[in-house]
Amino acid sequence: MLLDKLLRRARIIKIMKYRNKNLNRNAKNPFEELDKVNKLKNQILNDIKNGRLTKAEQKLEYLRKNQRNHPKLLAKNLFDLAKSIFDLSFKIKLYQYAVECNPIDTVTLTSYATALAQIGESKRAFELFEKSLSIDNQDAVTLTSYATALAQIGESKRAFELFEKSLSIDNQDAVTLSSYASALAEIGDSKRAFELFEKSLIIDNQETVTLNSYATALAGAGETKRAIELFENSLAIDDKNTNTLNYYAAALAITGQQQQTKLRIEKHLQTLTASISDLKRYQNDFDSSEQQTIQTLYNDFKTLLASESDLNINTNKNTVRFKSAVNKHFTEINFETYKVFNNFKLEGLNRINLFVGKNNTGKTTLLEAVYCLIMQNDLAEIFKIIRQRHKLNALNARWLDEHFSDINLTAQFNGINISQVINKYIETDIEQGNDYLTSYQQQSTIEQDTLFCKIHTFSQSDLKRQSSPIEQICHAAFKSPYFKDQEAILRNHAANLEQKTEEGALAIKSVIEFIKQVDDSIDDIQLSEDYSIQRFLVNSSKFPEHSVDITQYGEGLQRIFEIALTFAAAKNGVVCIDEFETAIHYSLLIDFTRFIQQLAEKFNVQVFLSTHSKECVDAFVKNDYQNELITAFFLKLDGSQVIAKRIEGERLAGLVEQINLDIRGKA
Repeated sequence: MLLDKLLRRARIIKIMKYRNKNLNRNAKNPFEELDKVNKLKNQILNDIKNGRLTKAEQKLEYLRKNQRNHPKLLAKNLFDLAKSIFDLSFKIKLYQYAVECNPIDTVTLTSYATALAQIGESKRAFELFEKSLSIDNQDAVTLTSYATALAQIGESKRAFELFEKSLSIDNQDAVTLSSYASALAEIGDSKRAFELFEKSLIIDNQETVTLNSYATALAGAGETKRAIELFENSLAIDDKNTNTLNYYAAALAITGQQQQTKLRIEKHLQTLTASISDLKRYQNDFDSSEQQTIQTLYNDFKTLLASESDLNINTNKNTVRFKSAVNKHFTEINFETYKVFNNFKLEGLNRINLFVGKNNTGKTTLLEAVYCLIMQNDLAEIFKIIRQRHKLNALNARWLDEHFSDINLTAQFNGINISQVINKYIETDIEQGNDYLTSYQQQSTIEQDTLFCKIHTFSQSDLKRQSSPIEQICHAAFKSPYFKDQEAILRNHAANLEQKTEEGALAIKSVIEFIKQVDDSIDDIQLSEDYSIQRFLVNSSKFPEHSVDITQYGEGLQRIFEIALTFAAAKNGVVCIDEFETAIHYSLLIDFTRFIQQLAEKFNVQVFLSTHSKECVDAFVKNDYQNELITAFFLKLDGSQVIAKRIEGERLAGLVEQINLDIRGKA
């Protein structure tokens, strides 16, 4: 009995020893695991460095699978990888994976957001910055990074608030001081910027980023000697820093020291030539990912070749000050300076305002000025009108430099004072390369509020823009027979499908009903899209088997349709119509002018309209629809000055025939 117990005990001990032996054999040494992970990370970095992105992806996927049960550790490894590489697209991918593993790490969130901001993904970047601040709103690094990203897209007010908050947490942070100073220098506040740069250098005078930024700002302000001193200090710290070399070269170009600029450029080219020569020896060994990298570099090199710069300005999201509660619209407009108009004044403006006169008396220019006032600091729209007026496919920076003239306008709209001033000038506080042309400074006011926009133009490089949030006075539309803005037509049509009249009918219904009066065979006009091409199709009894494109009809019907669409889109705003009668048969003018007045009444729109047709003026008078709401301004040249004779609608009816008015120049 005792022997049996001893034997059983011995067997149990033997089994336990065997199990422990196997467990020890299978257990992973944590130091060995760490070494494997580090080796794998180094392999990934090496693959990325040498352009073997496919291999890097495969190893990265292995790392993610291997550490999926340790998400925080994986997040740290991914973050470390991201911080060590320069390939921005791969860096962003790593940050994304890291955030998925650890979504509450503010360092990773901020780094991810900063990388996204660098490639222009501002919306997503700002979401991540906000998420990071919701976790820790006292994180100075997040505040500074967020502020820097905001400053880069011109959101200066919000950026400066965050910089100030960051400094309230740590006023000795050299990075925050330098970043804040750079943002201030960008908007022209050199004095405050230089103070912060100096403070940053007192804290850390070995920081090349601060030295380069400060030197660049000094060069832009004409402080050449001090700028060169700082650049040389930066190169003494790191003489192979390409950023320093680039900034130094650009600054030297500004100050006119072309010879030193050439030396810097030659140094870059020598390094590049040597690298290409080395690569050519291995060209038969390139794999697909390496070929892709070289193709990307090739595309980058092509951008270095000189080409004329077009002023393609993206229209930012804007706000409209008066969307409703507009009682008066424009009552007067003062032209201090606008093309042919100097110290010119329009008073007693009405709901319908006709600018009448011979060619070259400034009729279209008056419409442009009205539209310019409404756009306030939306220079994208103002420059677009200039381009369209001159029938240009693109607005070339050199062309604008030669043809632009300063603008100074004031007015009263809805009982408040507004202004618009746009000047051309040479900016000193800007990184000016050899291709810098000129700058445009806009400042406008809506009562007590001031808006601004600055645009810096270059012969080859893209323009630079700084502005306060974009704001317009009211909704507005500009129609001319000499250019077709399909994008605006589609927007106007969409508004007609949303806006309703006081009777509850969709605005588009009124437009279609009038078109039926013009051509009683037409049943409807609808927007269609085929192969991503949007066009208007007409349903007509003339074509019973299929609808036809509206362009199959005459210019007159198309123009009536497009003008009629603008009113709902410009509700409580302004519509400017140039050469109203162009392409429209005189027999339709009485009905169409009455319809225009009805639409203006329904949607509370003020109309500015130019014409040199007696029949057009006659039509507005003879349609006998609220003549008291019509005012005509007869324009004529007196030497080099334009003068205007104002006639109210009631008097206009009696004077048209009496003065034998024929604006086309016939006696």
